[in-house]
Amino acid sequence: MSPTFEDLGLHKGVLSALDQVGYTAPTEIQADGIPPMLDGRDMVAQAPTGTGKTAAFGCLLAHETTPEEGTQALVLTPTRELARQVADEIESLCQVRGQRVLTIYGGVGYKPQIDGLERGSEIVVGTPGRIRDLIERGDFDASTCETVVLDEADRMLDMGFIEDVSWIVDHTRRDRQSLLFSATIPPGVEHLADEFCHQPANLAVGDTTKDEDRPEYLVRVGKRNRAWALERILETEQPDLAFVFCRTRHRTEKIAGLLDGHGYNAEPIQGGMSQNARERVMGRVREGDVDILVGTNVLARGIDVRRCELVVNYQPPRDPEDYIHRVGRTARMQDVGAAYTIATDEDTRAIVEIEGHTGASLTEIDVPETSQDDKITKIDDWEEKADPMGRVHFRIRGVTDSSRMDVFWYLVDNAGVSQADLGQVAEEDDGLIVKVRHDAAGRLQDHLHKNGVLGRDVDVSIATPE
Repeated sequence: MSPTFEDLGLHKGVLSALDQVGYTAPTEIQADGIPPMLDGRDMVAQAPTGTGKTAAFGCLLAHETTPEEGTQALVLTPTRELARQVADEIESLCQVRGQRVLTIYGGVGYKPQIDGLERGSEIVVGTPGRIRDLIERGDFDASTCETVVLDEADRMLDMGFIEDVSWIVDHTRRDRQSLLFSATIPPGVEHLADEFCHQPANLAVGDTTKDEDRPEYLVRVGKRNRAWALERILETEQPDLAFVFCRTRHRTEKIAGLLDGHGYNAEPIQGGMSQNARERVMGRVREGDVDILVGTNVLARGIDVRRCELVVNYQPPRDPEDYIHRVGRTARMQDVGAAYTIATDEDTRAIVEIEGHTGASLTEIDVPETSQDDKITKIDDWEEKADPMGRVHFRIRGVTDSSRMDVFWYLVDNAGVSQADLGQVAEEDDGLIVKVRHDAAGRLQDHLHKNGVLGRDVDVSIATPE
C-alpha cells in the first residue's frame, strides 16, 4: 500500500500546510525521498519535470528549519522564474509553522534583498550569480546554512553556473546536508555530486524519456506552413494553456504576435526580456489571462506552471535533451496533455536524433482537420510538393514533338532556372516530366503559364512523385 504523508514522519504543521495546499498523497519522489532526507542523509535525485520534487525538498525544509533562528537553508536554482516559483511553493508549505522564505536573484535592486536578509529569513532561494555577489559583499552569511539544495543541476551546468555553485557551497557549513536534484545526470553533474554530497542516497524516479500517457505527434509541413499547422493544432486541441517552443528569441516574439493578432491570448517569454516584463507575463498566466505562452528553452526549464495541457514544438530543438524537457511541461503529475512537433524536411536529422535519444518513435500524423475556417491561411509551399530529393515534378503536355534536350535548354535559357535547378526531363505517353528544385518551382511555373515552351502553349500540372 502506498504511504501517506502522515506515514513519512513530517511535522504536524507541515501536514496541515500540505492539506491546505491540496496535496492528497505523496508522489514517487516524495514517498521515496522524504524519509532518507529526514534521516539527515545527502541525496542525489534524478527526477524529470512534474514529479513533485520541489514539494519533496520543500517538505524537508519546512520540517527541519525553525522559525526565528536565522538562515538555515539555501536553495540554488538556475533561473529567476524558477527561484520565484520554488520559493512560492516552499512558502506555502511553511505557512503553518511560520518560517520566512526570501527570494534572491539578479536583474532587480539589491536593497529589498539585503533588507530581507537583515530582517531574517530561515530559507533563502536564489540564483548563483546574485547569491555569490551578496556573499562577497558581506551582505549574506551562508555559513549558517545547514541544508543546501541544488535544483535543476543539469541546467545550471548548461548555463555555466557550476563554478559559482561550487564557490557558494564552500561558504556553507561543512557538516551541511546536501541535496542535488536534476532531470538528467550527465558527467558534469556526476562530478558535481561527488564534490557536493557525502555518501548520498541515490534516487531515479519517473521515466526521463517518454511518457506513455502523453501522446507525442509529428506533423510534417513545408517551412512556410508551420504557422498554419500550429493554428490547426491549437483549434483541434482547444487547450486552456499551451506552451509553444521556438529556437530563437526573434521567432518567439514573431509567433506570439501572429497568434495574438489572430485572436489568441498569446504572450512571449524568453531570456532577453526584463525581469519586470517576465513577471508581468507570469502574473497574467497565473490569473488565467493567457492561453498560449510562446518561448525558447527558458520556458521548458525555467518556470513552473502545472496546468499546461498542450506542448507544440514550432521547431524541433537541436538538442534531444531539450525535447524531453519541453514535452515534459504537459501531462504532469497525472494531468492530461499532448505534445506535437512541427517539422520540415530540414528537420529530419533532428527528429532522428530525438527518436534515438528517447528510444521511441513519434506518431506521424497529417495536419489536423478542423470544422472552423482557418485563421492562418495555408501558403502554396513548393517544399510540400517535392520528392525526397527536394524536386517538384511538373507534367507538361503539348510538346511531344520536341526533344527532351531542346526543352531542357529552352527552360535554362528562358525560364529563370539554372542547370543545377533542373533535374532530368523524362518522356511520358502524353507529355514530359520536368523535375526542378522546389525553391525554383514557382519561377518555372510562372514562365510555363505565361510563355509556354518553345513558343507553344502547354498544359501544366503537378505530377505526384513516384
